[in-house]
Amino acid sequence: MENIYLSSRNRPLTLDYKWGWVARKDEIYDFLVSNTEMLMAIKSLMRHEYLAMLAAHTFIAEYNPFRDCRELEAENLKGTELETLPEL
Repeated sequence: MENIYLSSRNRPLTLDYKWGWVARKDEIYDFLVSNTEMLMAIKSLMRHEYLAMLAAHTFIAEYNPFRDCRELEAENLKGTELETLPEL
């Protein structure tokens, strides 16, 4: 959520919360695509957490993994027989 806010304000995104390393959207999305458990967690949050659902449908920002989850999931599943990932 922090990175969505930062993106909406055209501020640098952070890779993690401990060190606050600056990262580009494509670097973070590449990490998400390569991390199946993170994508499953995002799907679960969108189904069970109101703020994640709200972010997916209404927050306007270049970086928004909730809104872009389907594309990230499709990229993760390329070359597999799966159509979707389960939720955590």
